[in-house]
Amino acid sequence: METKLDLFGLLVVRSIRDGGFDYLERLLAGQWKAPSETAIQRELAGLEEDGKDLVRRACRKSIEYALHKFLTSLEEACAREQLEVTIEGESVTSLSDGLGGELFSDAGWYARFSKYGPKE
Repeated sequence: METKLDLFGLLVVRSIRDGGFDYLERLLAGQWKAPSETAIQRELAGLEEDGKDLVRRACRKSIEYALHKFLTSLEEACAREQLEVTIEGESVTSLSDGLGGELFSDAGWYARFSKYGPKE
Protein backbone atom coordinates (compact mmCIF):
# COMPACT_ATOMS: atom_id res chain seq x y z
CA MET A 1 0.00 0.00 0.00
CA GLU A 2 1.31 3.43 -0.91
CA THR A 3 1.58 6.03 1.82
CA LYS A 4 0.87 9.75 1.44
CA LEU A 5 4.59 10.33 1.12
CA ASP A 6 4.76 7.68 -1.60
CA LEU A 7 2.12 9.59 -3.59
CA PHE A 8 4.39 12.62 -3.52
CA GLY A 9 7.45 10.54 -4.40
CA LEU A 10 5.67 8.86 -7.28
CA LEU A 11 4.70 12.24 -8.74
CA VAL A 12 8.20 13.67 -8.33
CA VAL A 13 10.06 10.67 -9.74
CA ARG A 14 7.77 9.95 -12.67
CA SER A 15 7.22 13.53 -13.78
CA ILE A 16 10.67 15.01 -13.16
CA ARG A 17 13.23 12.19 -13.30
CA ASP A 18 11.54 9.80 -15.71
CA GLY A 19 10.09 12.69 -17.71
CA GLY A 20 13.56 14.14 -18.23
CA PHE A 21 15.05 10.78 -19.18
CA ASP A 22 12.16 10.08 -21.57
CA TYR A 23 12.66 13.47 -23.20
CA LEU A 24 16.35 12.75 -23.75
CA GLU A 25 15.69 9.29 -25.20
CA ARG A 26 13.24 10.80 -27.68
CA LEU A 27 15.84 13.42 -28.61
CA LEU A 28 18.44 10.71 -29.17
CA ALA A 29 15.97 8.76 -31.31
CA GLY A 30 15.03 11.86 -33.35
CA GLN A 31 11.36 11.51 -32.45
CA TRP A 32 10.47 15.11 -31.68
CA LYS A 33 8.66 16.92 -34.50
CA ALA A 34 8.92 20.44 -33.08
CA PRO A 35 11.15 22.73 -35.17
CA SER A 36 12.90 23.84 -31.98
CA GLU A 37 14.25 20.29 -31.55
CA THR A 38 15.53 19.75 -35.09
CA ALA A 39 19.04 21.12 -34.67
CA ILE A 40 19.91 19.28 -31.48
CA GLN A 41 18.45 16.02 -32.77
CA ARG A 42 20.60 16.35 -35.88
CA GLU A 43 23.72 16.90 -33.76
CA LEU A 44 22.90 13.99 -31.46
CA ALA A 45 22.29 11.71 -34.46
CA GLY A 46 25.89 12.34 -35.51
CA LEU A 47 27.30 10.92 -32.27
CA GLU A 48 28.70 7.43 -31.96
CA GLU A 49 27.02 5.21 -29.37
CA ASP A 50 29.70 5.95 -26.74
CA GLY A 51 29.03 9.67 -27.19
CA LYS A 52 25.30 9.08 -26.72
CA ASP A 53 26.04 7.08 -23.57
CA LEU A 54 28.10 9.98 -22.23
CA VAL A 55 25.18 12.35 -22.92
CA ARG A 56 22.85 9.94 -21.09
CA ARG A 57 25.14 9.76 -18.04
CA ALA A 58 25.59 13.54 -17.92
CA CYS A 59 21.86 14.10 -18.28
CA ARG A 60 21.08 11.54 -15.59
CA LYS A 61 23.54 13.11 -13.15
CA SER A 62 22.21 16.60 -13.88
CA ILE A 63 18.57 15.63 -13.39
CA GLU A 64 19.30 13.66 -10.23
CA TYR A 65 21.36 16.50 -8.77
CA ALA A 66 18.63 19.03 -9.57
CA LEU A 67 15.92 16.79 -8.11
CA HIS A 68 17.86 16.23 -4.88
CA LYS A 69 18.58 19.97 -4.64
CA PHE A 70 14.89 20.76 -5.25
CA LEU A 71 13.75 18.41 -2.49
CA THR A 72 16.27 19.67 0.07
CA SER A 73 15.44 23.29 -0.85
CA LEU A 74 11.73 22.52 -0.54
CA GLU A 75 12.31 21.04 2.89
CA GLU A 76 14.32 24.09 3.99
CA ALA A 77 11.63 26.48 2.72
CA CYS A 78 8.98 24.53 4.60
CA ALA A 79 11.09 24.61 7.78
CA ARG A 80 11.33 28.42 7.45
CA GLU A 81 7.54 28.48 6.99
CA GLN A 82 7.93 30.14 3.58
CA LEU A 83 6.14 27.32 1.83
CA GLU A 84 3.88 24.42 2.64
CA VAL A 85 3.29 21.31 0.55
CA THR A 86 0.58 18.96 1.68
CA ILE A 87 -0.79 15.63 0.60
CA GLU A 88 -4.34 14.96 1.72
CA GLY A 89 -3.99 17.69 4.35
CA GLU A 90 -0.68 16.51 5.81
CA SER A 91 2.63 18.31 5.40
CA VAL A 92 5.01 16.38 3.15
CA THR A 93 7.99 17.33 5.28
CA SER A 94 6.33 15.97 8.43
CA LEU A 95 6.06 12.60 6.71
CA SER A 96 9.80 12.30 6.06
CA ASP A 97 13.00 12.71 8.04
CA GLY A 98 14.66 14.09 4.89
CA LEU A 99 12.98 14.42 1.49
CA GLY A 100 16.25 14.30 -0.45
CA GLY A 101 17.11 10.99 1.16
CA GLU A 102 13.83 9.42 0.06
CA LEU A 103 15.27 9.10 -3.45
CA PHE A 104 18.00 6.63 -2.60
CA SER A 105 18.50 3.05 -1.33
CA ASP A 106 16.91 -0.22 -2.37
CA ALA A 107 13.64 0.95 -0.84
CA GLY A 108 13.91 4.55 -2.10
CA TRP A 109 11.75 6.33 -4.62
CA TYR A 110 14.12 5.72 -7.55
CA ALA A 111 14.12 1.96 -6.94
CA ARG A 112 10.38 1.71 -6.34
CA PHE A 113 8.89 4.24 -8.75
CA SER A 114 11.27 4.95 -11.62
CA LYS A 115 11.14 2.90 -14.78
CA TYR A 116 14.86 3.69 -15.10
CA GLY A 117 15.72 2.04 -11.79
CA PRO A 118 17.83 3.30 -8.91
CA LYS A 119 20.63 5.83 -9.08
CA GLU A 120 23.85 4.52 -10.62
